[in-house]
Amino acid sequence: VASGYEHKAYLAANSAPKESTETPSEVDGEEPETSAVPEPSAVDETEEIRVIHYDALCAEFAARVLEDSSDMKQAIATCESALTRVDETSTRRISAMLARLQASSGNTAEVTVENDVVAQVAALIPRITKGDAKDGGEMLTRAIRLLRPEGAGVVGDVEIWARLGQAGLAIQSFGSAIECCEQASVLSKAPEQSASRQSWYWSGVAACAYGNSIVGLLRPARQDESAQNALKQKAFEQFVEAANYGRRAQRSDIVCHAAKCFWNAGTSFMASASARQVLVKPLVAILEAARATKVRDYKFLQSAYLLLFDCLADVSAWEQGAKQVDAAFKVLPSNEHKPLWEYKVMFLSSVGKSVDEDIDIISEYEPEMQAKIWAVLAAQATVPFDAIRAHRKAIDVLKNKPSVRVEYMADFAEWLHTSSGQPASDAEDILLSAVDVLLALDGAQRDDDAPIETTFGTKQTCSAIRVFLMMSKISGDNDERTDRLLMAQQYA
Repeated sequence: VASGYEHKAYLAANSAPKESTETPSEVDGEEPETSAVPEPSAVDETEEIRVIHYDALCAEFAARVLEDSSDMKQAIATCESALTRVDETSTRRISAMLARLQASSGNTAEVTVENDVVAQVAALIPRITKGDAKDGGEMLTRAIRLLRPEGAGVVGDVEIWARLGQAGLAIQSFGSAIECCEQASVLSKAPEQSASRQSWYWSGVAACAYGNSIVGLLRPARQDESAQNALKQKAFEQFVEAANYGRRAQRSDIVCHAAKCFWNAGTSFMASASARQVLVKPLVAILEAARATKVRDYKFLQSAYLLLFDCLADVSAWEQGAKQVDAAFKVLPSNEHKPLWEYKVMFLSSVGKSVDEDIDIISEYEPEMQAKIWAVLAAQATVPFDAIRAHRKAIDVLKNKPSVRVEYMADFAEWLHTSSGQPASDAEDILLSAVDVLLALDGAQRDDDAPIETTFGTKQTCSAIRVFLMMSKISGDNDERTDRLLMAQQYA
């Protein structure tokens, strides 16, 4: 009931609250739902439309003081009245609610809960992230001591330790946050009866906070690259663990949050083929959890799959690549498939599977994407006839894109000369055709009425240099070779 009054007070504080983004709940482990306002008669249809998730309201109005709100005062009174009449679990939740209400109303008084340490800590948590970080750090230390008194056993469950870990991360007290998250991890793995989905949820929250706290320990100015990479890989382990907990709890929000934290921590590994191999195992595990929980952030999933495909292609893991690309096509909607086709053709053709049934689908894409896919198929072909056919298809689809077509003609000529066993004259014929295209583009560049598509820019200049150098290499006549080298030099 108090939650409903508080929600109503927050709504009244702004006539048009912004829509929230989907983030893991920091208030409880239940699925997000709209709080019910206690007085239905006071809520009109317009206000109900404006009701959004409570966590988003708290985030949006974190700095707002609502001391003049009668609803806020009624919420505080409701909590104070209920504290003496509810069970232990409810006492903890209501005491945390009361502390949050008092902080929102500008009251710094501490919530006192007799004979319940966990409830006292629950009431402290909202105050840790309010105000000065130093004061917050002192309150965090105090909360840890309450839950783990000297000479006594540990008090509290996974949820309270996970919340403390999140609070420590919020005030950048990374050491204390890691300490809390480690305790949550110990409790989540205790050999007791099977944990509930809510417990798995909070275990995932703790693991995410643990990983982000490790990332917070990075000091590029004082740590060498190997030390930073070691910390990042320890963080990866926590993000994978968080995704697995989210999978057990069937919470896509935790899985998606863990996946994005992993991505942000792993960007420095993405630049080179050797460094990318560190990402393969955790990325596979996270994507499996995303599939199992039906994560719906398709743009992010597309990027994650493309990264995985690059990692697998780096080490020629064709079988695994074929398996993963098939999974990606099942998970992602058809409008997100376009950049995946290049990899599907590469992986399937590399394991000897035919792509003829699928290849017709690419005709729906723009010519440059079609050419790219045909070029991949040509590179993976084991039969010369198939390679020649794919190269010619790549060139043909670009008939209206001459500035791009030249590069594919040069690729075809290079393959004919070095790998096909065909006469050198075949490659030379292709290169002469490329020269005709280049000269037409160069001439159109000097024509004021030429369309924009015929612009002869840096890319076309590089193509011209490449074509003339290849022609000089193929030529058997010294004078002709010299002429072609001079042409290449002119464009250079």
